Amino acid sequence: MEKYVITIAREFGSRGSEIAVQLGKALNIPVYDKDVVKVGAWKAGFLDEKYERIDNLIEQRLQGLGIGRVSFTSDEARQIYNMQAESIRKLASERSCIFLGRCADYALKDYPNCMNIFIFASYSNRYYHLLNEYGLTEEKTKIMIDKVDRARHDYYKAYTNKNRGERSGKNLIIDSGAFGVDGTVAIIKSAVEQRFTKRES
Repeated sequence: MEKYVITIAREFGSRGSEIAVQLGKALNIPVYDKDVVKVGAWKAGFLDEKYERIDNLIEQRLQGLGIGRVSFTSDEARQIYNMQAESIRKLASERSCIFLGRCADYALKDYPNCMNIFIFASYSNRYYHLLNEYGLTEEKTKIMIDKVDRARHDYYKAYTNKNRGERSGKNLIIDSGAFGVDGTVAIIKSAVEQRFTKRES
């Protein structure tokens, strides 16, 4: 297959992270999550120590933690986003890969061989998965879903001026609750192979 990039955005609790990891193994390509993108930004000189505190506050908010608040529209936050977006573009130029989150679809909007995927699941499916995954009380699980979903939406909206999960710009929107992790991986893998396998005319 020709070189390509996959971006995956997901609702909290839809098992998007697990699906991305399994898809990477199935396609034999690396998966770049927030940590890898951050390391790439550091190595490329896009991120330095003065932004580390703001970046940590951003991550805490995206994880639904109540430790500190930060505005995604602040100058510092926008600079961090721009640094990470540049790191994403650099990594995408090197080889086929998968990006998880971080508005990668928007950062790569001009990249020709990019498949943008959004993974969702019903509220009840996400709720019971997270209830078992984190061992929280029922009330705290509901609060966590609401906080993380809102933070991810606000983050995406701040830098793209678009609503996270809307079909515009997405090539595949899939319900992981209906197909499970293995089924979702199989569907995405098939779609990738159909789109990026070179065919003789």
